[in-house]
Amino acid sequence: MKQQALALAFVALLAAASLAPAAAATTTSTVEQTQTIQPSMMAADFANASEWTDGTNVTDFQANDSTAAYLNQTTTSNNPAVRLIDNESDETLTTWGNSSLEQTAHDTTAGTYAYRLNVTHGDLSDLDIRAGETKDVVFRYVDNTSVSAENETYTNVTVSITAASTYANYRVDDHLISTTDIVTFETDGIMGYFEDKTTSFTAENVAINGSNTTIGVNMVNSSAQSRLGSSLESVTGANWDKSTLITLTTSDDEEVLVKGYTELPDDADTNETYAMIDESSNDVTIHLGEEFDGDTSVEEVSVKTNVGWVPSFTRGLDLWVSNFELSLDHLNPFVVTPDLGALADVGSTNVPAMASLVPIVASRRTLA
Repeated sequence: MKQQALALAFVALLAAASLAPAAAATTTSTVEQTQTIQPSMMAADFANASEWTDGTNVTDFQANDSTAAYLNQTTTSNNPAVRLIDNESDETLTTWGNSSLEQTAHDTTAGTYAYRLNVTHGDLSDLDIRAGETKDVVFRYVDNTSVSAENETYTNVTVSITAASTYANYRVDDHLISTTDIVTFETDGIMGYFEDKTTSFTAENVAINGSNTTIGVNMVNSSAQSRLGSSLESVTGANWDKSTLITLTTSDDEEVLVKGYTELPDDADTNETYAMIDESSNDVTIHLGEEFDGDTSVEEVSVKTNVGWVPSFTRGLDLWVSNFELSLDHLNPFVVTPDLGALADVGSTNVPAMASLVPIVASRRTLA
């Protein structure tokens, strides 16, 4: 009897449930309303980033990857792009396509999209700018890159960039080559033999703020890139590039011979001037050392790439000689006491013959 009663009660509950009004279904709208975009970045670098809008002035620019910003745009397509343009030269420095932009909203009713571009100051490292100079760059928001160039619609956002007093950068592109005499292309050789196509970069009175200033030379032009690449073909490990000759002249008219590396040696003295050469970006970055303490300018910056064996040999010899000081061996005549390792650094294979050409007594000292 108890089992029958329980069964009847269960059937009654089912019947009551079937007669109860159905609960309203929860519906999700297909319309995502356009949002006000907040600077909530996923990457830690963007946690305190500021928004760049038309008229923003960015100060103390040093092309650091650790300094970040963001830009917002609204489009009518899901295939936008942002182009960075030097307002002076009208050169496009870089382009961010759809895959580099973050879609933050989509209003399906209005048919519009919102995108955010996260940038670091390092993304502007190709900008041609001198220490303390202010230049305008344009971020061009292209609405739809699927259409032809003549039918593209876009919005320009102009941002002013002021370089720090310890940062200067030269962009060796067609604009710099055609409007200045800073860059020349030459062919070195002896009577038609041992010819090497070189790029010569020479800038005068370059403003700096003492040591710890960096001077960049970006080889953007295709010929300049090719010749820098040829310079680096024989470089291995942390050896210096003997085919890229870098010379600086101080305000006291002293010449500083600079070694350029693709990989900084463990024993390098970074208190002295040195240069780093980036094989992927074709950039030569000169790091000024104690030779320029207190100086406000470099009288001349010279970078020559893909030089032949004669200039390379001469530069190596100059570096070797500058690494020694003269001394008198009591009352004996001057004799040769070379450091064979230093001579090997010159690049010569005939070290004993080289040593016999230097009529000095030398003792090791630190490079000035």
